[in-house]
Amino acid sequence: MLTKTALSLRVAVELLSNRVNQLCHFINQNGLQPPPVPPDEDKSLTRILDTLGLSKVRVTLDTTAVLPVDPALVVDTQAGASDSDALNSMLTPGQLPAVDSAAFDMHVTTEGPAASPWNQLQEVASRRIAEWNWSSPAPDYVVTTGGHVSGIHAPSHPLLNSYPEGPPSDNDSDSGSTEEDLVNQLSDRLGSLQIGPNGRIAYYGPTSNFSLVEMPAGSDSLAVDRTVRDDGQEHLNSLGYGKKIPPDLEDHLINLYFAWQDPFSHMVDRTLYEEAKMKWFEREEDTPYYSEALRNAMCSLGATFETKYHPSFVTFPKSLSDFFAARAKTLLEIELDSPSVSTVQAMVVLSSHEIGANRDSRGWLYSGMALRLAFDLALHKDMTSFIAKGILTPAEAELRRAVFWGTFAVDQTLGYYRGRPFRISMDDITVQKPGGGLPDTPLTRWLPYTFPVNSQPSPISLDDHIESVSRWRIELCEIMAPLGDTLYGNSKIPKRILQENNERVVTQLFTWRDRLPECLRVNPDDTKGSYLPHVLLLHMQYFQNVIHSHRPWMSSSYLQPQPPRGPGNMHAQHMCIESATAIAKLIQIYERQYSLKRVNVQGVSVIFSASIMLIFASMSRHRRNRTAETATHLSVCFRALDALSSSWECAKRSRDFLLTLQRKWELRSRKMFQNARKVGPATTPASGYVAQGDGARKRARTNSPSGSRSASSYQSMSPARSGGRRGEDHEGIDMDMRLDLDWVFAAGAQSVPANWDNLIPPDAMFFNHHPTE
Repeated sequence: MLTKTALSLRVAVELLSNRVNQLCHFINQNGLQPPPVPPDEDKSLTRILDTLGLSKVRVTLDTTAVLPVDPALVVDTQAGASDSDALNSMLTPGQLPAVDSAAFDMHVTTEGPAASPWNQLQEVASRRIAEWNWSSPAPDYVVTTGGHVSGIHAPSHPLLNSYPEGPPSDNDSDSGSTEEDLVNQLSDRLGSLQIGPNGRIAYYGPTSNFSLVEMPAGSDSLAVDRTVRDDGQEHLNSLGYGKKIPPDLEDHLINLYFAWQDPFSHMVDRTLYEEAKMKWFEREEDTPYYSEALRNAMCSLGATFETKYHPSFVTFPKSLSDFFAARAKTLLEIELDSPSVSTVQAMVVLSSHEIGANRDSRGWLYSGMALRLAFDLALHKDMTSFIAKGILTPAEAELRRAVFWGTFAVDQTLGYYRGRPFRISMDDITVQKPGGGLPDTPLTRWLPYTFPVNSQPSPISLDDHIESVSRWRIELCEIMAPLGDTLYGNSKIPKRILQENNERVVTQLFTWRDRLPECLRVNPDDTKGSYLPHVLLLHMQYFQNVIHSHRPWMSSSYLQPQPPRGPGNMHAQHMCIESATAIAKLIQIYERQYSLKRVNVQGVSVIFSASIMLIFASMSRHRRNRTAETATHLSVCFRALDALSSSWECAKRSRDFLLTLQRKWELRSRKMFQNARKVGPATTPASGYVAQGDGARKRARTNSPSGSRSASSYQSMSPARSGGRRGEDHEGIDMDMRLDLDWVFAAGAQSVPANWDNLIPPDAMFFNHHPTE
């Protein structure tokens, strides 16, 4: 914006030059003789005006041309001359581009009021403004220096009308207020919410022009040429999925979904779902809280907890779960033409099914699509004002809140599972987290549903805390969100900064666990207590996050800063192994209470991470006092994956991968151990062994890829031991073993190549135990 102190140099020269020309005509008209101009200044002024293409200011009396003079232009001659001189002294020829001299010919005569020279000047100046180069590298502004310019009135130029001239009219205040409202609307940078047909709330961001005005309902209805109500069954029949679903089978699968899948990945409010379903079928009313895609998606996940093929409802060759998933995908494609909240829910549920069925790419895409659609439907915005206006009920607003944050949590956990980037701006989110609940919402009871009630005695129920679990799980995801963008997949951040950020995240993790309410606390060593399955899964995810936050630091050379700083790689190994052990204990509690046939799909990822760490811990050959316990915990993980294989194909893949990994690690370590025994019990220090009697400890060879650092130097990086203990704070696990597995610590296990064992140098796997202290 131009101001009095910053004005384009080119327009200033043009306007002031013509102003001086007008003053000269005024002087000649009154028979006055202007003062002479020094020769050198006259030459400079002539050269400048010629460069601009302007007429040379007349200095002689000319009685043949008399121009009308605006009374407002009558000013003090000396002031005008001094201002012109000050201007001339500030200009250089390089700053003045050429312009058309005809544009400023003050003798051009036309008929009517438009013949005024100021009208010509305004027209030409407006035309020249569009041609200016506003990014000139040279300074192109004039700074006033206190000269006598107060008598000069700026002409009516668009860039110079900073203040209104003349007394305001009666309508100025109203028109100004209206204009200010329009300006504020154009300047909005937060976007707006709009309500479309069937109560569909859409969010238009500030850069979208559609945020300026709310379109009438149904204005975009012509874009939807098919609906599930009219065309859904036809599409299902054409693909062979149009069989009529028995109501008792559907109810059974929906009950399984709400008992075992939804409580930990809470997306659907059953009360609202049933009410909306009744409206859709009985009243034939479209509602944003029910869709056929959602119904079939929930049946597909419920079917994963049943036998693969139903005895009476034949879906062969597809399994029962895949049959319902195929129906949901077909209907979802139609729903995307006019999506709603239930469409987001269906995508998230289908995402879990696809991940469980080993279709990872499609599952990850579904979760990402659901998150984008959640933003499109304004699920990330606070709906308090809509509740006050009666547009939404408190229960509907609570559901929107749960759907958005549930989508956020699922997408992030899948990002960690697949090693994919997770990036979302938290600054634009204004919706509160779930967990507050409605004022009159009674505490519900959770039942470990497996079969219809009429054929099975009612089991013991527990107080359900599904909203609290959701809120604390979301906080856990928020804590881990920065690591997905910094610690993993980013090689440009200095190690010191990574370590500081990681320390803050770990502190937040520990604080998160300490702040848990009593109803969500779990003691992994408690073998008699009763816990909700989703509370056990919440703690499993916590310990998995501890592994994620420490695993890249397990290597002594990959990420640890040099010189050593912080707890060191031994501490990272300890934290990962202890967290994996805690997960194994939680699995045992889960198995004792509910069996391992029905576990949320997120449990597969957690068990997979724990198994990797336990296999790593089992590689130590010289500290056998805890080997049996480690083997027991590892067996629990393998048994869990084996049981989950009947429900989730990804569990079978993880189990097969772990068996292959364990076999190759053991073969490699056995070979290295045999080669080490051939050297003999006592060798020279140069060969890497030091005789210490029965407690002789083998050191890594000095020519190992990690360098010539001795094992004792790695010991110095582990946490300080108190009371002179021999490292028993690590519970007997050999924390000095020289197993060079940086490629495991730095990358996801699923990215390991088939020939991974060839990547490990033959002298990289020697195991050491602590010396006698």
